[in-house]
Order: sequence, then structure tokens, then C-alpha cells
Amino acid sequence: MKFINVEQTTDMMISVCQSIIKNKPYLTEVDSKIGDGDHGIGMSKGMENAMNILRNKRPFSDINQILKFTGTSMLTSMGGASGIIFGSMFLGGIKDLECVSQLDKRILEKIMRKSLDTVKAVSYTHLRAHETSQDL
Repeated sequence: MKFINVEQTTDMMISVCQSIIKNKPYLTEVDSKIGDGDHGIGMSKGMENAMNILRNKRPFSDINQILKFTGTSMLTSMGGASGIIFGSMFLGGIKDLECVSQLDKRILEKIMRKSLDTVKAVSYTHLRAHETSQDL
């Protein structure tokens, strides 16, 4: 298979959501060792919201819509830095991307590179804001 279509991409994203929801206890356990232990809760909440939106709004006209709804739902339903980072990851990946109805290696690479650049920018901005607030 050289590409996946809009329906297959929707199914893939729903499967990703289900996998993260299923791993809520593990994500919470790991985060409790390095943080405040709420990462699994936040990710599960964001993915449940995204999954419900993807199920209820399908069929989509293009892959951009799938990633837009996923990112927006995470951004609006998750608290803290995770919502901003993961929501922005999906939204940044499709920013200025032509509407696509097939996801192939070239398009996926383009989306992933833009997603990484967005996460780096958002993380840097968040870090700088945190440092600045501590200086006050």
C-alpha cells in the first residue's frame, strides 16, 4: 500500500486515540515518577474527545479536516502544557498544507516535519514564559 485514503486515516486516528486511552494508567504511572502524575488523565480526556468528534463528524472531505478536528479537540479539552503541545502538533502539521485526500510517505513526512517545528516553537515559548514568570 502506497497511501491511505480519508476513511483509512480516520480509522487510524481513532485507533491512535483508543491506544492512548487504553494506556492511561501507564502514562499516569510514568508521569508520577517525573511530574505530577496527571499526563495519562489529560491525554485520555483529550483523546476521548478527539475520538468522539472523529466518529460523529465522519465522513471527512480531506485528511486536513481529520487532523484539524483532532488538534482542536485536544487543544480545547486538555489542560496544561499537554493540550497546547499536542493540539498544536496536529494543527501545526497541516498549517498551509494543500488539502489532501490521500496520505502517502511524502505528505506524512511534510506533516511530521511541520508538527515537530511547531512543537519546538510552542515549547520554547512556553519555557520562556515560565522562566520570565519566575524572574518576577
